[in-house]
Amino acid sequence: METNKIDRRLLAEILHNCAPNLASVERLLASLDLLPPYQRFQTSGLTEAIHAFIDRLPTERDGRKGPLATLVSGLNDFLDRPPVAERRECQVSKEFAWLLAPALHAVERLVVQRATAAFDQASIEIMLKIPAARFWQDVEFRDRKDELADRLTRWPELNDALFWSSVEVARRPLEEKGEKLKDDWPVQYLGHFWSFRAGDFDRVMRCIAERPNEDDQLIAVSLAYRIYRSYDLPPSSLDALRSAVSGAAPLSTRLEELLDASKSKEAEAFERRERRFERKQERKRRKQAADRTLWIGELQSNPNRIRSREGVEPGEVTYDHLWLMSEIEKDGLRTDRHGGADWKALRPEFGEDVAQVYRDTAIAHWRIYKPTLRSEGTESDGIPYAVIFGLVGLEIEAAEKEDFLGSLSEAEFRHMLRYATWELNGFPTWLEAANKVRSALVVEALIPEIRWEFENSTPEKTPHHVLHDIVYHAPWLHSALIEHILSELERSGSIHPDTLRYSLHILRSGGASGERLADFSCERLQRDLDVEESASLYALWVDADAEKGVPALETWLERQGDAEASKSAQLFVTALMGGRHGAGRGPAMGSYRTARILKRLYVLMHRHIRTSDDIERAGTGVYSPGLRDDAQDGRNSIFNLLAEIPGEETYIALKELARDHPNEGSRGWMEKLAYRRAEADGDLPSWTSADLARLDQLRK
Repeated sequence: METNKIDRRLLAEILHNCAPNLASVERLLASLDLLPPYQRFQTSGLTEAIHAFIDRLPTERDGRKGPLATLVSGLNDFLDRPPVAERRECQVSKEFAWLLAPALHAVERLVVQRATAAFDQASIEIMLKIPAARFWQDVEFRDRKDELADRLTRWPELNDALFWSSVEVARRPLEEKGEKLKDDWPVQYLGHFWSFRAGDFDRVMRCIAERPNEDDQLIAVSLAYRIYRSYDLPPSSLDALRSAVSGAAPLSTRLEELLDASKSKEAEAFERRERRFERKQERKRRKQAADRTLWIGELQSNPNRIRSREGVEPGEVTYDHLWLMSEIEKDGLRTDRHGGADWKALRPEFGEDVAQVYRDTAIAHWRIYKPTLRSEGTESDGIPYAVIFGLVGLEIEAAEKEDFLGSLSEAEFRHMLRYATWELNGFPTWLEAANKVRSALVVEALIPEIRWEFENSTPEKTPHHVLHDIVYHAPWLHSALIEHILSELERSGSIHPDTLRYSLHILRSGGASGERLADFSCERLQRDLDVEESASLYALWVDADAEKGVPALETWLERQGDAEASKSAQLFVTALMGGRHGAGRGPAMGSYRTARILKRLYVLMHRHIRTSDDIERAGTGVYSPGLRDDAQDGRNSIFNLLAEIPGEETYIALKELARDHPNEGSRGWMEKLAYRRAEADGDLPSWTSADLARLDQLRK
């Protein structure tokens, strides 16, 4: 059976909205396995979203490793995933090499925070992979070398740990051939993050005595001599080095070889290779700079080529468009509302004419290009560059042109709306204003996309197209979509939990009446649905009409065996009260928020979600909350709601719980809370001798 794939744009959206905790890290790592193959020139915003997520993750707390360390370990596993690109020291997964930059970013955060997880094997391996990949492969990522290298100079313990790890990596292929590594030069040429300067000489000298084997000691001698010679240290440093190797013939012999003016063939070969690489890199940098200067000059001499070029059809995007967008962004193309729209940023280097033509071309482009919609059959996992350029043009014109929306014909308005569902994080800035001007057209444009999402939603998978964005980014659309959402729900079979959750959120938030939602829940529950959808619908019913919903819920649970009923109750209470890591239950109508109903729900949940089975997390460090955690929290939240309601009805409910609470050990606590409730309400009834005796027992 083929594994369901996750849209890269969807995962980016989820990362932007998820909590920065261990549960989110684990879901991210699981999701990476379900992504379609990486396309280098296809923009989805996922890499940027991972970087933003990494920036939000905590590192360590109270000396315990945090979720960032888990992410580093998981990313390193992906980078090791076969098949790997094997070129000498470089062994990085071909499929997941795009994760190199996020992995390095995560490690850098550990280093910045001086987290102990920076010494973990995964962190060390990532710091070793990056220089090798940079040297041997054509990989793209923002170079953090100088930043991280500077951090390591101020953390000598990690600097040295990384150095000796690089020695071990270089040693392995030699050992396979029966050879030994006795010099530091084979690990110098890759441009590692570690470094050794004049001030490190004494520390390296100590390694000569402290390293556990002779080969390492020989490498320490070689490194100490390299520092001595490179930084022109005084003769006393050489004397100290001679003293350190005295009494150890192999070490003394090695130092004398290093002092000999004639270099070994291996060292000479290394230096030649290092010089060739440096020349190659310098030629590459010069060519890139020359090409860029030439390109800028060509644009300045002929700005109109941005508008049109021979052989390029209207609506096509050229490399000039992409590179100019990239110049504006600097850090690479993005697909949100800010990407490439700041055309004035081109003025200082490209000049006014180029900047102005870029602006005009982007504005003209959105009118010419016709985006294909998901409902029309497009299968693109990323966002086509032509759509990005169109979004840029729309953003520019909407921001600069007075009465932009009012100036559009109906045909232009409809054409503009074809771009609305392509925005990565929510909707374009102009859509809310467009809804105020022509709400009917906006809703009309969204209905086919909503229908397509329902038609492609199954209990196992959902395309996550527009419903998520409507929930979180367009509350001003909710009321207008009530009838359409209800219509889709009524005509749909079993759907994905997210599709249902987003739909119910929109219905509640949009102001659908409790009677309408209760009737809908009752009717849909007559179908053959999976347990998760049924639980969500019972939660909606109880929220909308608790008088009828709670008895129906009790009947549903009673018909099930103990294990099934417990699972159903957990799903129900999590849907009703909201979980820690779900998309949220949406605004509540709250018909169940009376003391009588809450007490009934609390007893029902205690019956099926027993306290004896509760998971105790206190003092266990970082953990990933699951359904059982959310369910016991939801059960307890029902009681908290009950206890907070003032009045006699709450007092009576608490007294009843003191008498018949399912957990006998909690009855005394219920008695005490009933007393506090009465005391707070200023209506304390006279206590009997038995009441006083029970209170005295509690105090003891």
